[in-house]
Amino acid sequence: MLPAILYCKCVVRVRDIMQKHFVGVSKTTTVASAVKLSSSAKVDLMPVLDGEKLCGVVISKDLKSHAESGGNVGQVMRNPVFVYAYSDLDSAFKVMIGHGIVRVPVVADKLTMMCVGILSSTDIVKFIKKH
Repeated sequence: MLPAILYCKCVVRVRDIMQKHFVGVSKTTTVASAVKLSSSAKVDLMPVLDGEKLCGVVISKDLKSHAESGGNVGQVMRNPVFVYAYSDLDSAFKVMIGHGIVRVPVVADKLTMMCVGILSSTDIVKFIKKH
């Protein structure tokens, strides 16, 4: 359990500290375009979206290793590990630790799977420092 949450009188939800502005791509985005976008936006994880629905993730390492292939994101994306916006921060932190990841897409709910943000370990650390 996160130390800050142990002492907080309220439950902190993922939606309260997640990054609401994020860069996403579609399955049909070329790998070359995704590499440029990832580099210019300075992000190493991008949600792969079908409209607003999360359908995968791509990480910059995978994109760079396939940059010469001429393929599209749908060919290199991974199954997404994600958390729900209404999840408490402790649960989200456990998901991240359990999968050994430092960034995770946030979805609104099970039904829509609409991607609404990104939660990073940096967001969690900033929250802990403030509280």
